[in-house]
Amino acid sequence: MKRILITITGMALVALFLAPAGDAKEPKQISVIKKFDAAWNAQNLDAAMSFFADDAVVKLLPPPPDGGIYTGKKQIRGWAEEFIKGFHVDSKRFVVDGNKVSWMFTVHSDYFGKMGVNPGTGVAEVLLEKNKIKTFTPTFDQETVGKMVITQFIEEVLNKGNLDAADEFIAANFVDHNPIPGQEPTLEGLKKGFKMFLAAFPDLHLTIEDIIAEGDKVMIRLTSRGTHKGEFMGIPPSGKQVTVLEIHIARIANGKIVEHWGLEDNMGMMQQLGAIPPPGK
Repeated sequence: MKRILITITGMALVALFLAPAGDAKEPKQISVIKKFDAAWNAQNLDAAMSFFADDAVVKLLPPPPDGGIYTGKKQIRGWAEEFIKGFHVDSKRFVVDGNKVSWMFTVHSDYFGKMGVNPGTGVAEVLLEKNKIKTFTPTFDQETVGKMVITQFIEEVLNKGNLDAADEFIAANFVDHNPIPGQEPTLEGLKKGFKMFLAAFPDLHLTIEDIIAEGDKVMIRLTSRGTHKGEFMGIPPSGKQVTVLEIHIARIANGKIVEHWGLEDNMGMMQQLGAIPPPGK
């Protein structure tokens, strides 16, 4: 991604220095994109959709679990409706190559805010045809993608209990450096561990307190809450509610989790379950 940003920056500087002296007229292609941004910033979905050709294609990179490809105005509108609330984008460093326009963006949205990814940053490219957007390809930077993967994984897989979706977020060659007790440090071991936890705490819910990304790594601070309704590591159901603090680090590659390191307050959990006496007793 850094190479992409450096390339775009270099192209922008070349375009600046090669522009004819005194020619301050903005290319029409850039004007179209700025008007497109203005429609989004006004949160006017109808106006934003008017910039797309009827057979336009939007392709998100790296692709999210649903594939990230939307064809035709109906699909594109459905995708856009998720982001329009609280939306504001700042675009800069435009590069024009015929009917192609590339630029860097910083975007805010309530949707991103819920995932702790506000703002999201990256680069975008459109292909224009008769001043209409034929293709639109936003590419989010590594840190933004990492936060998206982690927050969506926690919500879709753990909070919703949809373990079948784990493969969409975790790579087949996944390595867990702090595996769940009794489980292999693999994707299958992780899924078995999750199944055990959800059987013991069927109302398990994880709240992200902090999320920080740098390069290909994402760090999260979590609070896990659940009611002990099933056997857990030999402890019979107690009906007790537990709150556990956790810190996790994940490495992301190609839009999936490939490595994990974690630290949980297991002692505190066992004390809350009554399996270990509290300090001083």
